[in-house]
Amino acid sequence: MQPGNAAKRITLSPIAADYRSPRTGRIIVRTMDFIEILPFSEIAYVEAAGNYCTFVLRDGNRIMASKTIKHFEGALSANRFLRPHQSYIVNLEYIRRVRKVPYCAICMDNDVEIPVARSRRTRVMEHITGAATC
Repeated sequence: MQPGNAAKRITLSPIAADYRSPRTGRIIVRTMDFIEILPFSEIAYVEAAGNYCTFVLRDGNRIMASKTIKHFEGALSANRFLRPHQSYIVNLEYIRRVRKVPYCAICMDNDVEIPVARSRRTRVMEHITGAATC
C-alpha cells in the first residue's frame, strides 16, 4: 500500500451530515425516483405496510419508501412524533383529538383515525394528556 492511499477516510460534507441528523428537523426519504428531504413539520403521519412506509404529508401528498417503520422511527424526533401502533408514527402537531370508546384511536387533523394498540395506550395517553386513561 502506498503512503498516499493509506486508509482513506470517507466523510460527509457538512450539508449531507446536516440532513442525516434528527436534530435538524428534517429526514431523508429515499424513493424509487428521488431522495426526498422532508421537514418534520410537513409529515402528518407515517404508515407501514410490511417492508414499506408511506409518509403522509400535511397537504395530503404521499411518499412511499422501501424501508421498515423501525428504520425511520429512530430518525424522527421523539418529542415531536409518537408511535401509537406497530404500523403508525404520528406527528403530535396534527392530533386533533383522542377517541376513547368503543376503541382508543388518535383522530388527526385530516380526519384520519390512527388506532392505538392496547399495549401502548397508557404510554400514548400519558404523552398526549399527562394522564394514563383512554
